[in-house]
Amino acid sequence: AVPTSLHHAVVCPLLRRGVHVLVEKPMAVTLDEAAEMRRLADERGLVLQVGHVERFNPVLSVLSQLELVPRFIEANRLAPFNYRTLDVSVVMDLMIHDIDIVLQIAGSPLARLEAVGSNVLGKHVDIANARLTFENGCVANITASRVSFEPVRKTRVFAHDGFVSMDFGTRRAFVVTKADGFDLGSLDAASSATVQPKGSFKEFI
Repeated sequence: AVPTSLHHAVVCPLLRRGVHVLVEKPMAVTLDEAAEMRRLADERGLVLQVGHVERFNPVLSVLSQLELVPRFIEANRLAPFNYRTLDVSVVMDLMIHDIDIVLQIAGSPLARLEAVGSNVLGKHVDIANARLTFENGCVANITASRVSFEPVRKTRVFAHDGFVSMDFGTRRAFVVTKADGFDLGSLDAASSATVQPKGSFKEFI
């Protein structure tokens, strides 16, 4: 593997020589570089695969077993400082994984994007937060940091009838759903403080 800043310079000559390429994420530093890489691959009928490895994390298979319609997604990806990835921001280095996953889960075009970030140790952004609002009403809040003491790779997906908590590091997922017939609106104010919904709790490994 080479630094992201060299992806375009290394990949394009290989594509021109008819070589299939697996390139680490992010694909390139700029959209123009990525577009040229894709054009070269398309013109020659080559495979240009970007290494979004979290797509193949088995913990994601939990969502395919459920019928949850996502309303809110919370993703946190934190990592200790590493000199290896200082040529790009934390968005391109870490958050890109969760952006890729969130786009798959939401299943809708993006309607609005709000984001903030700051550099802490390097010249590029080291910690960032993005709020994505989709046309279907789903909202995602994504946080990424590479100045954390402990690594965190967790995503929670909330729906009307339950939620899923996924840990991409341990590859474990927890699912909580409401029991059939449970209606919080049917409880009066006096009883709602003591009555607990008897939902189902499952753990997937």
